[in-house]
Amino acid sequence: VTLTWPILKGFATKDEVDSLIALYPNLKAIKSTIVALHGQLRSKTAIPKSCILLNLGSRAAFDSPISRPSSRRFGSPPIFLCSSVPLVITFLTRCQSSSRRFWAAPRFDRGEDMRMANYGALSAQISKKTATRYAAALLATAVALLVRWALKPLLGDYAPYVMLFPAVVFSALYCGVGPSVVTAVLALLGAQYWFIPPIHSFRIANAAQFVGILAFLLVSGATAVMGEAHRRREEALRKAQGDLEGRVKQRTAELDTANQSLRELTARLLQLQDEERRRIARELHDSVGQLLAGLAMNLSVVRSDIERLTKTARAVTDSEALVQEMSKDIRTLSHLLHPPLLDETGLSSALRWYIDGFAQRSQIKVDLEFPDGFGRLSRELEIAIFRTVQECLTNIHRHSESATAKIRIVRATSHVRVEVEDRGKGIPPEKLHEMASAGTPGVGIRGMRERLRQLGGGLEINSNGKGTLVAAQLPVANAAARSADAA
Repeated sequence: VTLTWPILKGFATKDEVDSLIALYPNLKAIKSTIVALHGQLRSKTAIPKSCILLNLGSRAAFDSPISRPSSRRFGSPPIFLCSSVPLVITFLTRCQSSSRRFWAAPRFDRGEDMRMANYGALSAQISKKTATRYAAALLATAVALLVRWALKPLLGDYAPYVMLFPAVVFSALYCGVGPSVVTAVLALLGAQYWFIPPIHSFRIANAAQFVGILAFLLVSGATAVMGEAHRRREEALRKAQGDLEGRVKQRTAELDTANQSLRELTARLLQLQDEERRRIARELHDSVGQLLAGLAMNLSVVRSDIERLTKTARAVTDSEALVQEMSKDIRTLSHLLHPPLLDETGLSSALRWYIDGFAQRSQIKVDLEFPDGFGRLSRELEIAIFRTVQECLTNIHRHSESATAKIRIVRATSHVRVEVEDRGKGIPPEKLHEMASAGTPGVGIRGMRERLRQLGGGLEINSNGKGTLVAAQLPVANAAARSADAA
């Protein structure tokens, strides 16, 4: 029982052990040992009772007065060796089924993952070279023989092959068929030479020893075949896992490339939009504006010539007023699309011009805090700040119902911060949450965020029942670098 317990550990329940002790009176002498070992069990998994019965029964039989002399005389009892066959086959079968469950089931147990990873690493290290596999098998055989030699004062010549089975199992699982055969042969020769009478001789004394040798070779051969099948299956699974991880990395790289291309396309579209606005504003100012100015002068001449005709003069006067109003609207539209002051004098003049016009059109009082000595920024930064202020004031006029607005622009060493605040009704919490989480704001806010993100900045929106604060922050260094690259 002491020798077979490491194999039985974790597979027998206390009731089954008690029933076996009751069936075999010879086991009562070692009942205390069995109970003490059984106290260490943690698992409730059951092994076939026939295996336990055969092993414990053989142990009881060979401890009896009738069988003890023959067992001491012939060394390892053949019946005990044959009884170990079901145990070894069951052990390997459970290893294979556990491996299949590990690779098929979802891997949530980190400890199990680490154990399987260590097993795979050890098997891969041993399987790299043929010499390494044979060296590992020889080392396992030497360790098994040394352990059996150390236990010889306690065991004598009893069960010499059982302590050598772990070396055979190790070679079958990690080294392959060839090293397993070498391990079995060397273990057999070592047991025959050192542990089986006659000691220090390879002579087979009787038929019982021959049967024991034959049974050991059969069990070792079955173990080697099953271990090789298990080892090949594990190698195929590791290879499939490596291929799958490589495909995942390839797909991830392709996805990153596609996202980068999309970001570059978005930046290019925004740049083309600004250039097209600048071209339309220049065309309106240079062509249509000049034509309207000439028409206004002609109408003025006509009006002076036909002052005698009151009705005609009134119509001409109205037409001239309409032309003046149209010219003013076109000029305003041209400046709103792209204010020429932004390119000529900088951000400060462009913002003040736009805020004055906005206050006249919307009747909203706007306060601007712009520091003195602000200086010029890159063209992309000035356009981004102007468009952000323009979009915020438009949203205040359309949605907030606020009578006042406040704009604050601060420039630090590494960044520029723009804040636009109103005292209106604010943004509903559910819509604000939707804008922050789902990413589905309006077109204007999406454009602001994308423009700021292209320059390395960000946009924050805070709102309550007393008003809304929109804050944008842009890094000066990143914008300068982008401007230099564009140039």
